[in-house]
Amino acid sequence: MIDYLYILLCQYPDKDWDYRYMSRYVSWDIIIKLIDRDWDWYYLSSRTDLTINIIKSIKLDSRTWVAYNLSMNSSLNILDIMNNNNINWSWHYISERNDLTLELVLSNPDHNYNWATITHRFVKNIQVVLDNPNMAWDWCEISKINGLTWDFVLTHNHLPWHYRSLMINLPITYDIINNNPQIQWDFDTLSMNKYMTPYIVLKLHNKPWTIDRNGLSGNMNIIDNREVKNIELTKKAFNNWILAASVHRRNRLYEPVLDLLRLRIRDYENGIRARLTGR
Repeated sequence: MIDYLYILLCQYPDKDWDYRYMSRYVSWDIIIKLIDRDWDWYYLSSRTDLTINIIKSIKLDSRTWVAYNLSMNSSLNILDIMNNNNINWSWHYISERNDLTLELVLSNPDHNYNWATITHRFVKNIQVVLDNPNMAWDWCEISKINGLTWDFVLTHNHLPWHYRSLMINLPITYDIINNNPQIQWDFDTLSMNKYMTPYIVLKLHNKPWTIDRNGLSGNMNIIDNREVKNIELTKKAFNNWILAASVHRRNRLYEPVLDLLRLRIRDYENGIRARLTGR
């Protein structure tokens, strides 16, 4: 079959051909034969008919290919990528590919992965990390794993935990904070903990809590908490406490309202505390 487009391109190389547009549909045979033309490698790298053999057959600097498009091109199999390290892949974006598996990562650990993405995608249980300690895991992501407890963290305190992530995400109690002074507790971060309770805040009221909407005022477990209802303190009164406290630059609780809370919490101290803490 005669390829008239190829003939025209060869006969009239100086014409104002739209190579950018043609890069989307011209056959690979033409592109390979006329590889020195002004093809758009952004579109070539994204084409759904691209194969690993085509990439290998084009004898150019591998950087000619657009790494992001090439690495995310679903027409290329993940094994094609793993088995051809000399190509200009972006391992940052390969880390997001749906066909990448934990097994492939563990068996090919030396690539420049986005380890935050890898950890977030594949580490759903801390045992994966313990079984593979030499991987470049992202400990910020590890510290967000569901099911982690402070007991486990304290027992494995030799691990490089990201304590800010732990303070935001892990269930917290007054006893955990009070009994572990060796931890540099960040009360700005603890103010955002979704398990924070009015009881903890009251017991540690002299600490530098963040009161504004980025801290306690925006923490739904504080402003709409069962402890507040159990001590018969209305949301309006509690919000007034938050509002009064927020005007103080040093983020200290508003003392007159705090005195009222102390009175209201007496019954909680005697009975409800035992139910909530299990002690």
